[in-house]
Amino acid sequence: MKVSFENKNGKLLSISDKDLVLLRLESKYGFFNSWWRVEFIDNDNTFIGKLEKQPWHYNNGNEIGDCETFKVSEIQEVFFDEMQLCYSDNVTICDCKGLCRNK
Repeated sequence: MKVSFENKNGKLLSISDKDLVLLRLESKYGFFNSWWRVEFIDNDNTFIGKLEKQPWHYNNGNEIGDCETFKVSEIQEVFFDEMQLCYSDNVTICDCKGLCRNK
């Protein structure tokens, strides 16, 4: 199933099953980025995601491999092959010309 939508920031995105998507979640220490694998998209504009990447120093109760339901509109970004993740945490989207590009 493929769904096109506008996220909370007004960005037009589309997702399908098995896409890797970025969510910005809140913890007791503030907000943090995490990457979730889309396992199932429901007709009520929600999806079930499986946690794949999160910073080691943030944890809102989820461990790698845990599944949770989110609103589709909460998705910040959809991962694509040319996208680079920061060398320091392997979570943040990075386009620097140095270390991250050559890791």
